[in-house]
Amino acid sequence: MHVTYRFDEPQTVPGRPDVLLSTKVVEGVVEVKRDDERVAYMPLHPYVLFRADARGLEYYHDVVIFYNHLEKKLIFDTPGAYAITLHHFVPPVQISVLPAEDEAAESACRLLDPNGFLFLEFGISENQATRAQAISRLAEVCQQYPGTQLGMWASARLGVEYFEAYVERQSGTDPNQLAAPLRVNPEELQAKARTYLTRGYELEDAFPLREEALYALCRVESLLGNAQKAASLFQECASKYPHGRYGRNAASAARVSSPTDRRTSPDTRQSASDAL
Repeated sequence: MHVTYRFDEPQTVPGRPDVLLSTKVVEGVVEVKRDDERVAYMPLHPYVLFRADARGLEYYHDVVIFYNHLEKKLIFDTPGAYAITLHHFVPPVQISVLPAEDEAAESACRLLDPNGFLFLEFGISENQATRAQAISRLAEVCQQYPGTQLGMWASARLGVEYFEAYVERQSGTDPNQLAAPLRVNPEELQAKARTYLTRGYELEDAFPLREEALYALCRVESLLGNAQKAASLFQECASKYPHGRYGRNAASAARVSSPTDRRTSPDTRQSASDAL
């Protein structure tokens, strides 16, 4: 679900024009019913909103209605007709959940525990030990169920995680500060990031994590020296997510990078590096 907040006055903050703390907005509540019986009632916690226009009148965040972290269970656990209401925002949305064509999706979900679902959706964990466990479980999902929506989502999440670990290692972070699966050499982190991000690329454009994962893939290809591939991905990210946080970053990089980067001036190359 893509939620947009509109204001009468610009809300941009000096020094952080692209984000807005959610303390300035009304917190919505997601209610899900099946056959008039409530199966979920969850407050939205956007924390940070991202600017969606030039003036700072619109901000957004994305919500995946998938797992009830308060009750630690899947929301759409059985086929049937569901009504979703985002209180304080819009009228109810009616959806139908069809039976799975096979047991792959259900089996994939069984590999994850509450900690795994938390990491999958938000990229967060209680500590490095639970983070390591979540990374391992998502890797199992990717390996055993690569063609499922959950498999592609897990791949995108792991790709972002491995790429962020690579960036941290390049900045001098002690590998012992990272979760155990990430304590490998930077080259391996980069290779794993590329593999997972390439699989996550198959997510639908509107899926919340895809913009961030696509931008990470852009950066991986650029760092590997694949200028033509990187330029194409930067352009795709910029065109598909023109108002998104990573889409705007991609647009900046696309303007100063191309397959002919080697013929650009040192100043231009530095600008491209800054955009990354």
